[in-house]
Amino acid sequence: MKTFYLTLCCALLSLAATAQTADDFYSTEAIRKIEVAFSQDNWRDQLDSLRLMGDDLLLATVSIDGKTYPYAGVRYRARKGFEPGEARNGLHIELDYFDSEQHHMGYRTVVLSQALRDPSMVREVLGYEIAGNYMPTPRANYAQLTLGGQPAGVYINVEAVDEVFLQKHFGSEDGALFKAKDYTRYNDVPSDCQIGAQGALLHESNAACYFANFDKHSEDGWKELMELTRILKEAPEQLPQVLDIDRTLWWLAFNATTASLNSYSGRYAENFYLYQDRFGRFVPIVGDLNLAFGSYKNINTDRPLGLKALQTLDPLLHADNKDRPLIKALLSNDTYRKIYLDHIRTIVEDHFRNGDYAKRAEELQRSIQVAYSQDSNKPYEFDQFKSALDKTIGSRSKIPGIRELMGKRERYLRKHPALRTIPPVVSSVDVLRRARFSNSSVDKFSVTAVVEKRPTRVKLYYRHADDQDWQWTYMYDDGEHNDGDAGDDKYGAMVSANGSDLEYYVEAENNGGMTYEPRDYPVRRYNANLDELNQ
Repeated sequence: MKTFYLTLCCALLSLAATAQTADDFYSTEAIRKIEVAFSQDNWRDQLDSLRLMGDDLLLATVSIDGKTYPYAGVRYRARKGFEPGEARNGLHIELDYFDSEQHHMGYRTVVLSQALRDPSMVREVLGYEIAGNYMPTPRANYAQLTLGGQPAGVYINVEAVDEVFLQKHFGSEDGALFKAKDYTRYNDVPSDCQIGAQGALLHESNAACYFANFDKHSEDGWKELMELTRILKEAPEQLPQVLDIDRTLWWLAFNATTASLNSYSGRYAENFYLYQDRFGRFVPIVGDLNLAFGSYKNINTDRPLGLKALQTLDPLLHADNKDRPLIKALLSNDTYRKIYLDHIRTIVEDHFRNGDYAKRAEELQRSIQVAYSQDSNKPYEFDQFKSALDKTIGSRSKIPGIRELMGKRERYLRKHPALRTIPPVVSSVDVLRRARFSNSSVDKFSVTAVVEKRPTRVKLYYRHADDQDWQWTYMYDDGEHNDGDAGDDKYGAMVSANGSDLEYYVEAENNGGMTYEPRDYPVRRYNANLDELNQ
């Protein structure tokens, strides 16, 4: 019998994950008003100097939606778009710079992106929303910035990958945290380092090479990062011990689907974080997305890809590239390759085949079009902003329209030979309840799933609490696991009760591919409770 409350629970979780209100700092229902005031008249020169010399901050008073925070720290962001003397540079604000208890809605850091090379102004907000369905991802919305008493324009307000973010997504902020360095800061590289890709995770014998390639945002971690690269090179079968395989595959699948090359997949293998979670495994975290959706177009050389090449970018890019050991090691494993391809299939089906991405992009543009039209520092003309979803903007940079790119890319991916295989189909996921009028209580979780299209292997992933690691067990169609008759496509597994709750999802594999139920299991799983099962 189908267990209704499981479906209801999943629906509620999904609604909770997407609900936004104006009192949520990263809700797109409101444009934030942020004012930054300085006591010095030469604040712009000082910000330029601090950015050029390092990462020091300038004292400022910051007001967010009318609430004032004195003695905050401010600097320009270390991004490709920083230009001394410019009126529009990205901003990094630390509200707790002087007062460790100072925060806004629980957030201590404010990151404002100037949306470099994004005439649509939606790449970051849209990209983070899509990625956030499948992996730990910053959130983003819009803000109008006043800097030093002067209107600076419409910015993207991006959630910082800091202690607050780590605690929210991983339940701990104590792990090692790195960010692959921006290639514009690629200096002082020892002569014996492998040159060419900052964050490619190539194994180096000289520890100083890692210092040149990564910024460390934690107290420790160099030894662990070096061990990850060693295993990638010498013992990839040990990767599950040091790398969250599934979240890494989601991350790579997102980059591939959206042609986001300002990432590990692009020329410099940059612009991503690595965090070591409580289980000792590194997890990639998406970096800045202003150059997503084909705005950055370089793979191996300075020669950028054209629009058609971006539309038909191979999802198996770097599968045999020794200079991208992370992709090569994972896609050389048949099971991991199937998972990766299924993740691409899921992202395409969830957001692109149905056109939802384009509708959402239009909504985001409408939400800021008045503010953008009045922005005296806007980087693109208003007409370019309005047409940036459908046509290439710029005679030199040639930034593709998001719909112009993804309309044909979605069709290309669906027809790609690696994605045209037929994976299993999972349906009717149930959990056994106490029989009506029975005096025998259910003391184990007995989960069943109907799986068709000739599965070769079915697994149940489960945990009893959200601070536990995931475990798995095989599901069987043998008539001995509360699964009905042998060979009837109904698979079953029993899990001992270790507490009253169970969170779970199903993975099924056949010769053609892999599939999951629920499809968005990274954020939405089935739940069961022994007390409710015995009612």
